[in-house]
Amino acid sequence: MKMKWKTVSPHTGLEEDAPTNSAGSGSVHGIGVGPHGEPGVDPKKKKKPTLMSREGKLDGRSKAYKTHRAKLETARQKRVERKKASGSKFIENIKKKMT
Repeated sequence: MKMKWKTVSPHTGLEEDAPTNSAGSGSVHGIGVGPHGEPGVDPKKKKKPTLMSREGKLDGRSKAYKTHRAKLETARQKRVERKKASGSKFIENIKKKMT
């Protein structure tokens, strides 16, 4: 059985009387705008903001971030002190040999 192909213009498409799926009239509950439209958001189930938001930005005003920042600063101080204490003296030894 041979299929018959129909030529369709890419600009106009097929000639139709009505769209295939129309939910804008309000006859379908839960879709569109109106009294029976979108269900909305329950404020009890809404997610609370976290320390790190979805966009990757921090809220520096929060108490949680201030405590986190204090921990970061103490860790930085310890890291710098360790690096100074156990640092390589290779460059210093070469300078001594050259003078």
